[in-house]
Amino acid sequence: MDKQIRRIGVLTSGGDAPGMNALIRSVVRSASANDISVLGIRRGYSGLINGDIIEMGARSVDGIIRKGGTMLYTARCKEMLTEEGLQKAADTCRYLGIDGLICCGGDGTLNEVARGAFGMWNVAVGHFPAGTGNDFIKVFGRQMNRFSHLPELTKGEELPVDYVETNCGGAVNVLSVGIDARVAAGMRKYKRLPLCRGQWPYVFSAAENIVRGLGEGYQVIIDGKSYDGDYSMIFAANGRWYGGGFCPVPDADPQDGQLDVLLVSKVGRMTAAKVVGAYKKGLGYQYPQYIKRVPAHEIEIRRRDGKDLCVNLDGEIAYTPRLQAVLRQGMKFIVPQGVRVEKQDQ
Repeated sequence: MDKQIRRIGVLTSGGDAPGMNALIRSVVRSASANDISVLGIRRGYSGLINGDIIEMGARSVDGIIRKGGTMLYTARCKEMLTEEGLQKAADTCRYLGIDGLICCGGDGTLNEVARGAFGMWNVAVGHFPAGTGNDFIKVFGRQMNRFSHLPELTKGEELPVDYVETNCGGAVNVLSVGIDARVAAGMRKYKRLPLCRGQWPYVFSAAENIVRGLGEGYQVIIDGKSYDGDYSMIFAANGRWYGGGFCPVPDADPQDGQLDVLLVSKVGRMTAAKVVGAYKKGLGYQYPQYIKRVPAHEIEIRRRDGKDLCVNLDGEIAYTPRLQAVLRQGMKFIVPQGVRVEKQDQ
């Protein structure tokens, strides 16, 4: 955090959420007051890759807080999930002399930023919670509201956190395979339907996947040991919360150097409600016959039938015939001064 910052870029990514224009205005005005120039990157990471970038000053953000959406537009960018896309984005930053990048969004945006930044010794990742979920920073408990105070973030400190590296992407918060990943994938289809808003995409996708079946056969290897079986879900926690209210591992710690894996055995429709209810609240220990917890550093998963896995990575969906995941340590995460992960009793 000692590097002198002269120019920053700001972009909005993912789905529209309240407060994005207010955040853009705050970034631009705070930067201008500190003699830092600002470049507005339009249409999310796509604009960073393709050079859709504008100069911004205090006048350019006058009156925008009364408008909905985001003046910079927002979009998802699949190219940013490739090595070529990441390299193009990095080249743009170097060419334009961008010293820092402020990405406004939720957990999906954080996932994309972390994937590009992990392994770069001179890059730290900050997160201003402007998305619809913002689940990862809930590990900071009662201090998470301080992340919404931009001056505190700009004067923050670096905290090392763990990162999940896989052969189909990466995750800061959670990774899962099974029915919850399929439900998350199906929600996107229903969100495109007219008038299908709020909880309805989740309800319709969940119903569809329950009809399809609540379990599949998997070949699972965790740290060299086999855990083959029929599972409804295989969940790996680095953070604690996901899915807008699920907290399966309340004591998960993104600094402890291990993943907490939950192997949720295949359940019948009559049993599913109580098992899922316990899983959601972090009470899986009440059903040891269905939910097994295993600490992990490396995970490998395949389906017995050879079909592609549907994988949830911080809410982003990927498909692969074999999932290989390794926990890495040392990603630099910017937090307000003095903020630490809130410890929980196991």
